[in-house]
Amino acid sequence: WLLVETGSQSLHAHQSAAVSLRAKPVTWSDLFLVYETVKGVMSPTGKREDWRHVVNRGWISEDDSNRFHDTAGHYRHGHPRRAIKYPPPMPPTDASKLITALFVRMVDTLQPI
Repeated sequence: WLLVETGSQSLHAHQSAAVSLRAKPVTWSDLFLVYETVKGVMSPTGKREDWRHVVNRGWISEDDSNRFHDTAGHYRHGHPRRAIKYPPPMPPTDASKLITALFVRMVDTLQPI
């Protein structure tokens, strides 16, 4: 189900996201890469900063988007880089479930069964 290309989006981005989700254990960097990929692929403009598009689709709440992005940004470099602005921090297991669900929705949308 990864044989998907949408406009200018490359197959490589989809494969990288899928590989990141298969990593054991999944890291904050892996989850962040997948989130950025989903945002970019699903954006009508192809911009990864277009997080509102996945919120508007109902795939993630604005609160969860902010909490995930903030928590991942805090931890993904191996050590906290700044204070968390959207407490409480999202637990890693919740983040993994959330981002995996986003990825599956993206794939289902781009290549329905």
